[in-house]
Amino acid sequence: MELEQIEEIKSIKYLSNSKLQQIISDSLETINNNIPTKRLLERVKKYNNLEIITIKYISDGLKIFGMIFKHKDCKINTPTLIYSRGGNNHIKRRTGQLTVNHFFNSKYLELVNDNKLIVISSDLRGSLLSEGKDEFLGNDINDIINLYPIIKKYRLMNQNKIGIFGWSRGSTGALNVLKRVDWIKCLILGTGPISLEKKYWINFRPKLYDMWVNPNPDIGFGLSETELINRSPIYFLDKISNKIPILFMYGTNDKKVEITHVQLLQNVINKLNLNAKLIIYKGGNHALNNTDEILKNVKRDTNNFLNENLIN
Repeated sequence: MELEQIEEIKSIKYLSNSKLQQIISDSLETINNNIPTKRLLERVKKYNNLEIITIKYISDGLKIFGMIFKHKDCKINTPTLIYSRGGNNHIKRRTGQLTVNHFFNSKYLELVNDNKLIVISSDLRGSLLSEGKDEFLGNDINDIINLYPIIKKYRLMNQNKIGIFGWSRGSTGALNVLKRVDWIKCLILGTGPISLEKKYWINFRPKLYDMWVNPNPDIGFGLSETELINRSPIYFLDKISNKIPILFMYGTNDKKVEITHVQLLQNVINKLNLNAKLIIYKGGNHALNNTDEILKNVKRDTNNFLNENLIN
């Protein structure tokens, strides 16, 4: 099917490369030639075969904003990657929002540019362009799962070759998806929390932990310790098939997710004999992009993994 024929999709906007360039150029005039925006424009111009489609689709009765990132001549049945974004959208701290920048600076950009991959992502409930409220790894997991009917029906996407690329909260979310579905072929997960338990966060990032548990809806999500444990992959990785290849990536200089999570993860991988590879980048920050060398290696490892486990 074409996107217009898919009943779950309620609105579509096609953003060609030339349109993207115009939007970014116009924005530069209002933000005093912001350097990161200028660099984004340069990348959009460089990869001028790539385009974005914005959609609103139905998930649990809510209209959810999403984006599709593709080559302008994308082939039928192209291997499909779900991008599971990080951040959160509590009304007091909005840090999660899908943008053009996510895709034109993505670690899998070259694979889309070579017409080997098509990407779809949900901005999740509670984001600025979606209905509902952020539930932080609660029912918002359904917003990722409910991309599947779109993937199955959209002729450009291959429903038999679906992977997930998650970062930070998005990595934790991807694993929460995996424990509920059987159609994911592989995962690439960057710098994600493996446990949300109090003992790992109360001293390391006390303000973040308070936001998770504070019962005042103007301040926090009001999650109980039991709810945080139920969302923590450390407690359900034994329910995941050890046949599904997973690439975990962390940095030793991550100020947002403590290195303790790497140690926890390594112990579980060994104990359960998971089909998982753990790469630790010396000096890497939370985004694994603080040096050209680290970023180059992350892109290489990402592309190699996707080529081996999803594309070929």
